[in-house]
Amino acid sequence: DKDFEQILPSIKTSSLKYIYFADSYGSLLPSEIPKFIDILRPTGKLIGFHPHNNMQLGFSNSLAAIEHGVDMVDGTVFGMGRGAGNMPLETMIAYCQKSVNKKKYNVIPILQLINRYFLKLVKDHPWGYDLPYMISGVYGVHPNYAKSLTDGGNYGIEDISAVLKIINRMNLTGFNKDIIIQIIQSGFIRSR
Repeated sequence: DKDFEQILPSIKTSSLKYIYFADSYGSLLPSEIPKFIDILRPTGKLIGFHPHNNMQLGFSNSLAAIEHGVDMVDGTVFGMGRGAGNMPLETMIAYCQKSVNKKKYNVIPILQLINRYFLKLVKDHPWGYDLPYMISGVYGVHPNYAKSLTDGGNYGIEDISAVLKIINRMNLTGFNKDIIIQIIQSGFIRSR
């Protein structure tokens, strides 16, 4: 909240047309989305939302943002994006086709694109749902913390959860490998 208080006056007076908020760790719930839109709305700028799909909530969070009046949501074909990826564009197009206007929206061209190119692409350059990104979303921490603990299979899920809880309480931004090293060296968790 303090960060918003500091930046909102500058945003209001800036020449920016759009401002975005991102669910950087893929940890927001649909019920939390309106808070950020309400905070940003007084700037008078158009508002965009960039969802990540760590907990498979990119689509439902996008719907919550749309229902609360956001001007734009991001999505990518087949959810392509770093780690757990982004909100799959085809799910939004299919939703709009079914619920908004069957004649205006058509998901078939995007599904053809996925079938022709993206199925192979995701095998060669994986992205999407997996355990480290999901658990990082649960605890609202940078996914590299979970990834560094799950890679190699040295730690049990209970230990990983305990470490991520600690990191969450530290209220860190970004990833700092030294934090993981310190926690491991402290003996807080033990390798299997």
